[in-house]
Amino acid sequence: MMSKSKVIKTCLSKKVQAIKPSMTSALHGKLIQIQADGKNILNLGIGEPDLNSPEDVKLAAIEAIRNNQTRYTNNRGSLDLLKAIAEYLLKSYGLNYRPEELIASNGAKQALFLALNSVINAGDKLLIFRPFYPSYLQMSIIAGAEILIADLKEENNFRIELEDLQKIDFLQLKAIILNIPSNPTGGGISPSASAYLAEKVLENEITLICDDIYRDIYFSEKAPLHPLLIEPQLKDYTIIINGVSKSCAMTGWRLGYAAGNAEIIVAMDHLQNQVSGHPSSITQIAAIAALKMKPQYSKNLIAHYSKRRDLFLKYLSDTDYLTAVASESTFYQYLNIKWFICNAIVESSLDFAHQLLEAYNIFVMPSEAFGHSGYIRVTLNMEPYDMNYFFDSIRLIAESGKK
Repeated sequence: MMSKSKVIKTCLSKKVQAIKPSMTSALHGKLIQIQADGKNILNLGIGEPDLNSPEDVKLAAIEAIRNNQTRYTNNRGSLDLLKAIAEYLLKSYGLNYRPEELIASNGAKQALFLALNSVINAGDKLLIFRPFYPSYLQMSIIAGAEILIADLKEENNFRIELEDLQKIDFLQLKAIILNIPSNPTGGGISPSASAYLAEKVLENEITLICDDIYRDIYFSEKAPLHPLLIEPQLKDYTIIINGVSKSCAMTGWRLGYAAGNAEIIVAMDHLQNQVSGHPSSITQIAAIAALKMKPQYSKNLIAHYSKRRDLFLKYLSDTDYLTAVASESTFYQYLNIKWFICNAIVESSLDFAHQLLEAYNIFVMPSEAFGHSGYIRVTLNMEPYDMNYFFDSIRLIAESGKK
């Protein structure tokens, strides 16, 4: 007789079975257990800012509830929200988007999922750059894409360079996922690479899916270079993915959006209508308030993390065990821990993360999560005393291996 577990497994679709369990699932399980035991965790693995949502955003949501603005909206989002998104895009990219070229979703991740499943057919070739945000790989598998990976180099600050693109056969590509600035590295793209990419996308009519969720968090005077700023004709071939989660500290509100060719947006609209429908009406109103104040709030967030980044890099300069490229954007630092591997103190970055968690209650994200090896990603959600504890713990792990 077939066991119950066997029956359940054979009922699952091949599409779902193709989704691989995360390599860090055991690490996350250990984190949950330690938290359940009531122990304090220095959580440097979480992908969100530690600031609160803006007061004006919260007040707008409260007022909307009091005014009973709790009914269905257009499936792609209210017209007021779409206009607010269009105004932001005009300021950020210098491009005009009509309401029919925009869709709001339940987070940027859902917008990305809708985009991939609207343009990818089974077997279509899709390019992603490594290290990459974990969901790119799994979402692409669900969409049925054949995934091609281009590796980026630490010596280039994990920035996409012309030499990286010249190795790629663009003729075979259906789509590219471009994440600028990048999670986990904060890396961008060089001017020559950006121009070359724009040329190849137009020449081969490739869909360029731009995950720009970190676009407004940067430490230089200007926002990171973007292919759309170099070649506006890319607009018809580009799907911009963005939201208010990171730059407005609204991760729990779940509001993302996409901007692109109207035909693709219609397809995404049809798909969203069958999956979830529009985002919460209250969240939409909160997002309108967030988009209006985004420039100023982003400046505050940048100032907040710029001070932390500078202090973190100062600590880093005093250690012989870790190295890193100074992050140009985002609120992450991507640390090279290969010294520990080369000296046989740990076997991998995943092993390193386990040691930090088990011995010192510090949670970091190992680079295996990003398809990479030999690194950890830390979120700069640290006060000075947290940084001191973090680097003391690193030193103790290093010294334990010397004995």
